[in-house]
Amino acid sequence: MKKIGLIGGMSWQSTLHYYQTLNEEISERLGGMHSARVLLESVDFENVVRAQEKDDWELVGKILVEAALNLEKGGAELLAICSNTVHAAASRVQNASTLPFIHIADATAAAVKNQGIQKVGLIGTEYLMKSSWYRERLHSCDLEVLLPGEAEQKELQRQIFEELCFGNVRSSSKSKTIHILHALKKRGAEGMILGCTELGLMIQDKDVSYPVFNSSEIHVKKIADQALS
Repeated sequence: MKKIGLIGGMSWQSTLHYYQTLNEEISERLGGMHSARVLLESVDFENVVRAQEKDDWELVGKILVEAALNLEKGGAELLAICSNTVHAAASRVQNASTLPFIHIADATAAAVKNQGIQKVGLIGTEYLMKSSWYRERLHSCDLEVLLPGEAEQKELQRQIFEELCFGNVRSSSKSKTIHILHALKKRGAEGMILGCTELGLMIQDKDVSYPVFNSSEIHVKKIADQALS
């Protein structure tokens, strides 16, 4: 089993979920008392958030690269970032490190395509929905992407940074998010991508009657594939 290098802390709530589900995945596949071999570099999310607010993705990249190189020095054999939004700077990590890198958007796109879906709704942070890089990676897999309106994007941003990053899952916010998903469904979306790792803490498959693609769960399975290959 390869040693997995995780760049986490963005937020630590979702990183905790990554660590748990990754170990559950390895245990299920190998049985017995097996668990994942993990190195975790958890960054100070405050620094990342302030850089995002200033649209300073160069600084975000520097933070990620420093974490990646620390993991490489520590013996990691592959790398993954426990976050969707900061993958906007993932190319800097890929250019700086010699280790295999597991990209969350690529893993998610493949999972959507495997179910024969062509048109998908995407929700996440306002940064992710307003930028083009995530959608472009989905488009490269021949997926049509639908986004919520501007007011809905701001509401999702509020939920993520004021509630979910602190582990607060509120029923009122969950209802609003499900309403946003239903609206995307009415516009033609055949499935929904939860393009923020924290959203998976609130929305589960059982909450709706159409396919929901939890990007962090998909990412974990891909990381496990690579660790055991």
